[in-house]
Amino acid sequence: MYAAGLRDGLTVIGLAELYWKTDQDRAGAYAKEALQTTDLSPEARARALLLLSDYYLAGKDYPAAIGLLEDLVRRRRFAEDWRLLGVAYQLDHEPERALAALRQALAIRPTRHDIHAAIADSYFQLGDWVRARDHRQKAEWLYRNRQE
Repeated sequence: MYAAGLRDGLTVIGLAELYWKTDQDRAGAYAKEALQTTDLSPEARARALLLLSDYYLAGKDYPAAIGLLEDLVRRRRFAEDWRLLGVAYQLDHEPERALAALRQALAIRPTRHDIHAAIADSYFQLGDWVRARDHRQKAEWLYRNRQE
């Protein structure tokens, strides 16, 4: 369909998802194209934002990824979106902003070990060893006890 000139948003986002794990550049190009269409449903637009932000994170273009993830968290309330935004802030050396995003993720899903681990990393970056240790211990306990 795409080769025949059909460029509707769902076809393009489907191609982005198809290539996500095997060809990041191609997936990123399709995700960009999908976001330029006007016929994407809110769910499909969110998927395209997530794919393109992953592409930018992999390419270490943290400001671009942050912009997309900030748009994504305004569109829906998913703990994973907030966690990814927090991680992107950490990678961009903004631990205070990371902590704020990660707290939002924690408010949505308080038993996710990976959120506690990311919060521990932010506190570590900020030099707050006590809180870093506390969240690291929570993360380890949640992981060991198969919470979430």
